[in-house]
Amino acid sequence: MQDLQGHVLQAWDASFSPDSQRLAAIAEDGSIRIWTIDGELIHTLQSDEERGLRVAFSPDGQQLVAARGNGTLQVWSTDGALLHEIQAHEAAVFGLSVSPDGQFLVSSSTDLTTKLWRWDGSLVRTFEGHTNAVFGVAFSPDSQKIATASIDNTVILWSLEGEPIKTLYGHGPGFKSVKFSSTGELVTVAEDGTLARWNLEEVLALNELEYACAWIADYLRTNSEVPEGDRTLCEGIQAD
Repeated sequence: MQDLQGHVLQAWDASFSPDSQRLAAIAEDGSIRIWTIDGELIHTLQSDEERGLRVAFSPDGQQLVAARGNGTLQVWSTDGALLHEIQAHEAAVFGLSVSPDGQFLVSSSTDLTTKLWRWDGSLVRTFEGHTNAVFGVAFSPDSQKIATASIDNTVILWSLEGEPIKTLYGHGPGFKSVKFSSTGELVTVAEDGTLARWNLEEVLALNELEYACAWIADYLRTNSEVPEGDRTLCEGIQAD
């Protein structure tokens, strides 16, 4: 095991470079340190003392993006130059993801919003729909969808055009993180520590109205308290 020393305060996040030869970590004191996998410190990036929360490499390994507690995003070259500083959100940025095709990065915040950016700092789109802090965000492997995870107990799957595709509902106190596997499955982490794996192919193919009618069919048919007019609510809707 190789210990990487250097941060004085708590490190919040770490990211491997695409070639797995470097590791970047961001800390409570705002610093970003880049090491070789052998433990040699290459660069220390520090622009202020604002708390650092998330860090990620670009797919070509030439840039880093950092998310901070004051709502800013910073884009750095890996040789230590600050390229762009973006006042991205009105509150702390806890979610950060880079598209696998290298075109975009996406951030999410406790200000309830998620934002899609180009690497030059230009805003492409704002995603709104959650009713509580958005702690997690992730790109799909094909870079065509975004998943956001919120304390409002939902995960929303979005198109890059900002249209919600599907909303997934949890059974606990809310979601803290979301990740895609390389094969397109979705993994969520809830605030109570529950880890769940979602089969998106099945989720996206699900007809929610048919599913709901199949679930409630016996109740509508047999419960004596159901008004006669309500017993036919699902006629013509239930799947074969």
